[in-house]
Amino acid sequence: MSTGKTPTYITQTPVSFKKFLKDHYIDELKTIIDNKHYFLAFLVISSGIEFLGKLLDDDDFFSNNGPRRKFNLALEKLEPLNCYFTLGLRKTKPATNTTAQNKKKNKKKNKKSETQDQNEVDTSFFEIIRCGIVHASCPEPELILSEWENDFNADTKVVGLNSLYNDFVKACNKLLNGELQLGEGKSLDDTLFYTSNK
Repeated sequence: MSTGKTPTYITQTPVSFKKFLKDHYIDELKTIIDNKHYFLAFLVISSGIEFLGKLLDDDDFFSNNGPRRKFNLALEKLEPLNCYFTLGLRKTKPATNTTAQNKKKNKKKNKKSETQDQNEVDTSFFEIIRCGIVHASCPEPELILSEWENDFNADTKVVGLNSLYNDFVKACNKLLNGELQLGEGKSLDDTLFYTSNK
């Protein structure tokens, strides 16, 4: 049955990984901070670190497997973010990328339960910042958030948004400038998603 309305046709515009990194994680994030939405900026960066790890990992980008591994991979491989991997609040061990060569080796290791694996590779920044903010909208109390600079010398570690943002942008630019190899079969020119315009 006709409604008498003229249908609206949608034009789909592709958004590449490169465009999303630059527009969302650098430019729009700066606008969020300039408008003093500091807590929102921490949330965007917390999920953004995992986004970078997904680009470096060999898994399909949209795979939900191993968020902890992918988050840690970004902290470990992207030099500007190294200091957050070694905060020392909880025991950590290096992240490993599941390449085609070592997938067979990892099959035996992966027979352990997810809980065991999580306890073994638990890293402070993933648990306290990423899981805290993304899942519960607040970090765990082992960490203090500030709008200024990092202070890792005190008993209670302070993560400053100004420091974290600058380090995160440097990490994004390392990928944009091709300084690190992306995961198997990935290119920043690939389409991440589509936006629609009337």
